[in-house]
Amino acid sequence: MREAEFFAVPPRSDLAPFVEAIWGVRGFGEHSTEAVVPNGAIELMVNFGPAQEVVGRGDRSLRETFKNAWLAGIHDQRLVHSSERGADHIAVRFRPGGTHAFFDLVSF
Repeated sequence: MREAEFFAVPPRSDLAPFVEAIWGVRGFGEHSTEAVVPNGAIELMVNFGPAQEVVGRGDRSLRETFKNAWLAGIHDQRLVHSSERGADHIAVRFRPGGTHAFFDLVSF
């Protein structure tokens, strides 16, 4: 895998009321571990590469592995994830409340 390439595109007009952006990343970044601070977004991520891991939530250490797809939701603490073998995934970032058109979830 090569140096990380990132892209983000706006959604088609019929998805725009629900979806803020479609983005993806492939390759190796400068860091294999990074923290995501609470941002109010819900994202659906589909993985085409090596497994991704959540290694921390707030001040707690943990190890959750995601191989295929996952829905990342609203959280109130930082989330630390690791991609030591690189990344190759695409994601949909939903607008606030936008998940209701696709999932049977309550989104805040």
